[in-house]
Amino acid sequence: MGHVFEFRNTIPSNYKGIILPHGAVYSLHGGFGDFVFQQIVRPYFDLWYSNYLSRQRFKTHARADVPLIELTILFEHSASYCLAPGRPKVHQRSGQFNIFNTLAMDNKVQFDKSARYTTLDIHAKKVLLDRLYTLYPALWEPLMNAIAAGREYMFFQKPLYLTPEMEALVDYILVLLRAPILDVALLEMTVVTLFAHAIACKLETMSKGISNSIRQDQEAQLRDLRNVLLTNNPFRNTAHYARMVGMSRSALTRTFKNLNGTALKQFWRNNRMEEARYDVLHTDKSLDDIAVEHGYADGASFSRVFNKTYSFPPSFFRQHKK
Repeated sequence: MGHVFEFRNTIPSNYKGIILPHGAVYSLHGGFGDFVFQQIVRPYFDLWYSNYLSRQRFKTHARADVPLIELTILFEHSASYCLAPGRPKVHQRSGQFNIFNTLAMDNKVQFDKSARYTTLDIHAKKVLLDRLYTLYPALWEPLMNAIAAGREYMFFQKPLYLTPEMEALVDYILVLLRAPILDVALLEMTVVTLFAHAIACKLETMSKGISNSIRQDQEAQLRDLRNVLLTNNPFRNTAHYARMVGMSRSALTRTFKNLNGTALKQFWRNNRMEEARYDVLHTDKSLDDIAVEHGYADGASFSRVFNKTYSFPPSFFRQHKK
């Protein structure tokens, strides 16, 4: 790395992250920053919770002659890394994950100044790979073939965002890891379930070849999302809804429009305006009150959007509602 550093087996005093009471601790300290790695070893997997605090912008190169099958989840900030020589650089952002097989880690990473990076990495052992293969043979087989042939393999071409179910499982894993008494059976079950959810996300990336039943499941998820957009809740960004249904943003945008005839935000806007029109026609509320209730700054801005949508202002509708 070109830096003088100190290796310890203790948590540093300035560490602000989660402490795993049952984990082994490995930490590096130097002018570049403080890195803390906590490890939990189980029969099915090794789990690593890693926290990087960089004091300056720098690049580093980590090497290990150890094959890994890893589910990696990034919690904080964004990272760029290259797993092996000749492989393309991977850009991973907060809330994203990927699964990869590497024969001998040769990882080049760049850290920004004063940035924190937090990751949860689960290194699967052979017994877990075999169990997962029985659950998803068609999806898992390319990775298993790559392992057998001694080839590097990235399960997803680009990192994906965690689905809501995966977010809940990750949160629960951290709750279990921080407990005074580690419930190992529940931890193993939750980690295996998390892996299964991650593998199932491959279905969306293979959408051109999925079966009719799977496509129907996807459409059912989008109908559920449609019901969410029909509530009075504020609109969240497309990335949030993509994580909700376990799809990429581009796939969600395309599929939702095909199913509903309009984009997500326009669908939400149309519904909000329909509810406002109902209040105009069927209540005695003032236009200012209706405007504020449906998210507009005042009656004037509400009237402009209303007029653009229905070709007449809300006052005209009230006067001629019969």
